Amino acid sequence: MLVFCYEKFKNKTLPKALEFFSGRRLVVIMSAFFAIISSLILSFIFPIIDNAINNFGIFLGNAKQALSYLAFLIDY
Repeated sequence: MLVFCYEKFKNKTLPKALEFFSGRRLVVIMSAFFAIISSLILSFIFPIIDNAINNFGIFLGNAKQALSYLAFLIDY
């Protein structure tokens, strides 16, 4: 995300009154703005992923012993 902001806003010029915030300073400001937006989006997406990981762990906990060893070997 930071690379995207840097490439997009590194040469951006602002009006004379806001000229201090042009260039590299604008990259920091915009990356903070995009981080807030992406955190709001991910706060709706991650609970679904978390539920899937949790259900997979419960499935492995209830599975037969051979399946549990297989899942352990996949980790390596």
